[in-house]
Amino acid sequence: MRRTMIGAAAGLLVLAGCSSGSAEPAQPPAQQDALTTATATAAPAPTPEDVEVTSEAPATSDEVEEPEADGDQSADGAESAVRHYITTLSAVHEENAPLDTLRQLAQPDCGTCSAFVEAAEKQRFGHAYMRYVDSEATLTGAQAIVPTTVEQVSDGATLELVFTTNWEGERWLISKIQVSGK
Repeated sequence: MRRTMIGAAAGLLVLAGCSSGSAEPAQPPAQQDALTTATATAAPAPTPEDVEVTSEAPATSDEVEEPEADGDQSADGAESAVRHYITTLSAVHEENAPLDTLRQLAQPDCGTCSAFVEAAEKQRFGHAYMRYVDSEATLTGAQAIVPTTVEQVSDGATLELVFTTNWEGERWLISKIQVSGK
């Protein structure tokens, strides 16, 4: 148990990365730099026949869409769940997703997952945390081991992580995240 907690804490520290300075967004182009053409004409306004009516509201920045494969008890579904977890973790740090969304993607006893939530509760980065690069799941019944390569946004370093996912009900949940021993 202690070894797992030390490993999770070490993994969290490695994943946290160091950033010396802030990456300020670039200034928007000056008006004279904007792309324009002398012959540009305005498009005609859409007519009622051109407008598609839907009953669904468009996704807002506070929503992270869950991929369809998450509901698939397969290796692809497990990989999709890991990708979704990483995307949601970054969205939480960009302040584009609520913490509850991240909590719902993991089992309550996932120590690293809980540490990620606790860190985000204390301070969000204001930018993405990491990006998914690649993974390949090995499925064994209701569990999948998903070695995953991620890129830290702060310094561009790549890390090898191992996600353990468990099939519960109708979806995959993250049960463990470890730094790979490679």
